[in-house]
Amino acid sequence: MLRPADNWFFSQPEPARSCLMQLRNFFLSYSPDAEERWSYGMPFYYFGKKRVDYLWFHRQKQVPYVGFVDGKLLDEPDLLAESRSRMKIFFVNPSRKLPAARLEELLNKVMTATKNK
Repeated sequence: MLRPADNWFFSQPEPARSCLMQLRNFFLSYSPDAEERWSYGMPFYYFGKKRVDYLWFHRQKQVPYVGFVDGKLLDEPDLLAESRSRMKIFFVNPSRKLPAARLEELLNKVMTATKNK
């Protein structure tokens, strides 16, 4: 039996599905403390007890993105708040190679920023 997160991933259209699966693997392998939890109808990634980011598919732009829960703490030009007050998002082009180095940099920054919060 599939978990809700698995169902969500498999219901996404290609090439977004493959991109989202790569992102999932990236976040789960970032740290031994990484854990995926299904919350608010989407996959969230916790590191230790902290909810750090989530994955979603932007229907209007037709691209996957990573949402950083405390993105407001980061001043990065490629993170967008749109109408969110706390979270910022990072779009990922599913037709290109996963920007793993940039994602790791953002994740490191948000982890550091939330420690000082």
